[in-house]
Amino acid sequence: MPKAITWVISLLGIGYTIALTLVIVGCTVDNEYWLLFLLAPYVITPTMTVFIRPDSEDSDFWLQFAFFMITLSSVSSFAMPLVFWSNGGIAASGLGYGLGASFTLYAFMAGGMYFAYADLD
Repeated sequence: MPKAITWVISLLGIGYTIALTLVIVGCTVDNEYWLLFLLAPYVITPTMTVFIRPDSEDSDFWLQFAFFMITLSSVSSFAMPLVFWSNGGIAASGLGYGLGASFTLYAFMAGGMYFAYADLD
């Protein structure tokens, strides 16, 4: 069986490939480029995992900061397409591409996090 890091990198690579494709297609379908703002939470979420250590205490600042930023990024990546759509910035097809990109990426990230912290013996 492949090592855990192989699964993590593979799942993140597949997730980012699908999500970025959906964002680009969503931008070009409506000729509106509001969905490019989704790239910020897509980059912040995996970057914050460097602060999560197995020997961390719950009261550590960087651990709390990392989970705060991951939560903020996750919520904003699903809220941004809805806000853009409700304000008329993107059409319904752009909303579908934006939400589909966020759902796909975070589903693959969840799979990667499973393999990162699972005990595979």
